[in-house]
Amino acid sequence: MSKSTWDANPPGNEWNSPENWTPNNVPTDEAVFSKSNQTSITFNNDTTAEVNKIEFSEGADAFNLTIGNSPNNTVLVINESVENNSEHQQIIEVASEGAHYSTPQMKFTGNANAGGENMLYKGGPTTLEGGFGGGIIAFTDHSTAGSASFVVRTGAVNPPEKNSTVGAEISFSDQSDAGRGNFTSYGTLKPVDGEQLDADTFANIVFHDESNAANGVFISAGGTYGDGGNTQFYDSSNAANGTFINHGGTMKGANGGDTVFDGKASGAYGNYTNHAATHEGGYGGVVSFNNNPPNVPDGGSYAGHGVYHNLGASKEGEGGGGHIEFSAVHGCPTADHGTFHNYGSILDTGSTAGHTILSISLPTKYYPNGGFGNFWNYPAPSSDGSPGYTELAVYKSKHYNAETNGVPENYPTAGNATFHNLGGTEDGASGGYTKISGNCTAGNSTLIATAGENGGYGGQIIFQDDAEGSNANIQLKGNGTLDISGHTGAVSASNLIAESGVIIVQTGEKPTTLELSGSLNLSGDKLTFQFPYKGGTFEYDEAYTLLRAQNLGDFSRDQFQWGYAEGFSAYFEIDGEELKVRFERE
Repeated sequence: MSKSTWDANPPGNEWNSPENWTPNNVPTDEAVFSKSNQTSITFNNDTTAEVNKIEFSEGADAFNLTIGNSPNNTVLVINESVENNSEHQQIIEVASEGAHYSTPQMKFTGNANAGGENMLYKGGPTTLEGGFGGGIIAFTDHSTAGSASFVVRTGAVNPPEKNSTVGAEISFSDQSDAGRGNFTSYGTLKPVDGEQLDADTFANIVFHDESNAANGVFISAGGTYGDGGNTQFYDSSNAANGTFINHGGTMKGANGGDTVFDGKASGAYGNYTNHAATHEGGYGGVVSFNNNPPNVPDGGSYAGHGVYHNLGASKEGEGGGGHIEFSAVHGCPTADHGTFHNYGSILDTGSTAGHTILSISLPTKYYPNGGFGNFWNYPAPSSDGSPGYTELAVYKSKHYNAETNGVPENYPTAGNATFHNLGGTEDGASGGYTKISGNCTAGNSTLIATAGENGGYGGQIIFQDDAEGSNANIQLKGNGTLDISGHTGAVSASNLIAESGVIIVQTGEKPTTLELSGSLNLSGDKLTFQFPYKGGTFEYDEAYTLLRAQNLGDFSRDQFQWGYAEGFSAYFEIDGEELKVRFERE
């Protein structure tokens, strides 16, 4: 095996030409770069250059090694390491169309290390303006990205196949890892000649098999005219202790940067921040679970013990808030033991706040689960803003028909999660909320709505449609609110612990009732009932059941009160295990 040094005055600039090296052998063991008047180096794209080590010596100039267009050939293989001892940043670039991660243009094998912070790797198309797709740098076996930096992009030209997802790629497979590398991926560019660019084009960092993100930092830029940059996890790969920053879309309709967990991939102990879109009508940065193929026969991806931050809009002109989607399109994802922080927005549009959605779109056999997650929904920063929220929802495609497609066996469930809905801290500011709608279920969760301060509204727990409270434990503090007025009837739950608290109900033709299988625990001031903001319907002198609990006989009717009432008075009575209200004209 040969060790060769790049000449100080080579006759050409191609790696594969022996006359450019001393001795006149293309290196197969170690390639050394030092001083040279030719620092832009290319490769013969029809052959494969394989070397154990690339070393830039202490006094080396700044080099740029560029692999050109070779979509179906691996041009450079490194088996051991890249080492930069110089004072300059060294660049290795792949400017090519891509095919598949199994046929990368550059590959690290064995226990190879991509080098330190002064190494920069670039991936992209042949040209950004006139090219499409992008080259692939692959890590296989037990290789690692070291502490190097990686930047990947896509082009401004449509790929030859419509709706194909292409872009430069850094791929990890087998048991390789991202080390302490720094990765930046970009999304769509402004299309050339006014052409409508395929919106599903983006550069990405991809993990397969049992590879992991180690301690890497991953920045996914927001899209300009379509998708943003992506970091994707498949199979049984995991995010380890990585840091993931997903920026929002930069134009109307543009998607934010995305971190994606599919298959049975895990969020592990990662730290995630999803930013709001920087332009009105754009979408925020996102983390999604099982939103893409392949279909998982059992189970799905999971959030692990990760910490997730969804930021709301912080200034005028911004768009959708950072968010998380447990969309369960191709598997049954779970929030596992993750911690989710959903922050409010200064804007009054709810979608601009940080939020987490556990949902299904019918027809489907999959569903998400809140696991043992901790969800923190923060209040609006002012009376003109909107609060952070978590929502469990059921959507129906326009082709869905219950008779032909059937009714799913399972719906989104909160599992054993805890939901903290924090009250506002400014006068008139709305509290964070959790909304459970459709046929979703609260499972064995704990739902907490805390009091507002300084004139702020309390946090909210909302049940709508045919949602089930199941065995949930509900806690209300101060003016923390449970809203069941949009439900179709009775809402079941296990226990209600109320330090004061407000329950919003409906009577009349569609009365709603809270039914506790466990007990009522009431302390502090009175428990308040009231109609929703738009008012309620009722018949005078008719008794409506508001609450059922086995231990209701331990309380007196004086411990309950009606909120605001104009033109009528409300009178409570306890009848066995039922709390009833009757309205009379003033």
